[in-house]
Amino acid sequence: MALIKCSECGGKVSDTTEECIHCGFSLKAIRDHYERQEKKICKINGVDYDFTIYFAQLMDPELTTDEMTEIIRDLHELTGVCGMGVLCHSIREMRDVPPTYDNKTMEQFDKEVARIEAAKNNPSCPRCGSKSITAATKGFTLLEGIWGSNDPVNYCKNCGHKWKPRR
Repeated sequence: MALIKCSECGGKVSDTTEECIHCGFSLKAIRDHYERQEKKICKINGVDYDFTIYFAQLMDPELTTDEMTEIIRDLHELTGVCGMGVLCHSIREMRDVPPTYDNKTMEQFDKEVARIEAAKNNPSCPRCGSKSITAATKGFTLLEGIWGSNDPVNYCKNCGHKWKPRR
């Protein structure tokens, strides 16, 4: 189900209703117009979606930001895929619906965010990627003396690499 504009009053109505709920205008003519148009099909992550009505809405030169946000939200709910804003903007730029669009589902996106967050909280060696690291202070050296002897330093138990931790 998609929301379309009533050509009489401009109100938003479902594309499946017979008449406008705001003014009573018959929507049969609008529906017939969309049905006569060439179908705009986009295969998103392997599933075909009919973008005919969304395409017509996106091509409206008077499309507002709120209406664009609503279309993006509808498409996101319909497909469960991230990046519908990017797709809508590219449709407006290309003036056509791409035959395919592949992107992460919200579930995949959430898993990736969790993985990145876990990696932030679990440092690794920049050279070998090992998680087996220790933190210590630089210590006293004959060359540098006590200069910087209390500075923290990370040490990789796997490859022996030493580096300053990020602040």
